[in-house]
Amino acid sequence: MDATYHHVFPFSIHVREKPITTVYDVRCFTVATTDRYDLSFQGPVKE
Repeated sequence: MDATYHHVFPFSIHVREKPITTVYDVRCFTVATTDRYDLSFQGPVKE
């Protein structure tokens, strides 16, 4: 997820939630679209 976040960040995409690790070991972040939707990207935590 961190690589995906660093890939979209330079394109001025509005990131609503920076990458976080949830209590159930999933890494996720959320971006906003121009038509007022939120997209959430999720993936397993790599150790």
